[in-house]
Amino acid sequence: MISVTFEDFCGQERIGIREEPLPFGMYGFTKRTSDGYVIILNAAADDQRKQAALGHELAHIINDHLDLLQSELAERAVRDGVADLVFE
Repeated sequence: MISVTFEDFCGQERIGIREEPLPFGMYGFTKRTSDGYVIILNAAADDQRKQAALGHELAHIINDHLDLLQSELAERAVRDGVADLVFE
């Protein structure tokens, strides 16, 4: 069995993670870069909220949601029966 660490996964998928000050109520977002992605997390958020935001943003990358509008994401969620898709 091959074991991959989170850091290895992010390196393979070219995903960087940074913390920056963000507006109140915004916990994270993802930007496409010239060589991959960067996930920005709210530096002021607690660790639990950062972890939740990180998972949420990783799901966008893995599911290729970054180029879709929120209305298209909602339509896809309904069509695919994904009841717990959350927009933050």
